[in-house]
Amino acid sequence: MDGISTNAVIAEHSINATVAILENLGEALATGTLAAQSASEITGPGFYDNTKTNWASLLDDGDAGRYNLGLSGDEGIAAMVGVLSMAPRVTGDAAAVAKFKALDKSTFASTKPTILISNEADRLVFAGNSSRYVDKKRAVYEAELAKWEASKKGPKPIWNTLALYAMTPETYTKFTAAGLPDLAGPVAASGVGHQSFTTKQMKTWVDMLAVAAKSGKVPTAKYVEYIATKVPYLNGDTDYRPADLKYNFG
Repeated sequence: MDGISTNAVIAEHSINATVAILENLGEALATGTLAAQSASEITGPGFYDNTKTNWASLLDDGDAGRYNLGLSGDEGIAAMVGVLSMAPRVTGDAAAVAKFKALDKSTFASTKPTILISNEADRLVFAGNSSRYVDKKRAVYEAELAKWEASKKGPKPIWNTLALYAMTPETYTKFTAAGLPDLAGPVAASGVGHQSFTTKQMKTWVDMLAVAAKSGKVPTAKYVEYIATKVPYLNGDTDYRPADLKYNFG
């Protein structure tokens, strides 16, 4: 569901928005459970701690308004948050937390060509992860460039990272005769789901990787802009930035 569509039978959009977020939540819970199990097998139990998490504070006024009608109004939302707040908390184990933090050894210092591709509305790994990766990579690159400009020794660092995005249609929810989101209807032509791309989008990404592997450089912005005219829903703007991640966990 696109989360913004309305129809002639039910003009209020929050039912569609609520169904959309519940769709995402179902997959996120399943994946999160498996991921947590996998991580705990390495770190031991207790690699996270939610004893101080204020669930209500995570739902800002904008979100509450967006899902108001779909979740039976303010009282319904308050009741759900209240039940959630009474759920058992998980107390972290210091040793497990330390092992978990040590799992990520990324330095973002690689100079090899790197080409990312993300769905605009990936419900598990948000597109904002790509822009955050690019941000961290650029910070390292700019630091290296500053060092080079001060000494002019060795080869000049080059920016060698490209983030591609498969975009969604503006709207794509289909509705039943009763005006409700049709869960059995066709999915969007592009940009939704986890790591699911059209054949043309995937082939373009693979072709770019092959060329970059030979040349040692990612495609130019001009080339990306051109190729995007041939591949439906592929964003040709190399400066495009999806919605940033709402929370920074490191």
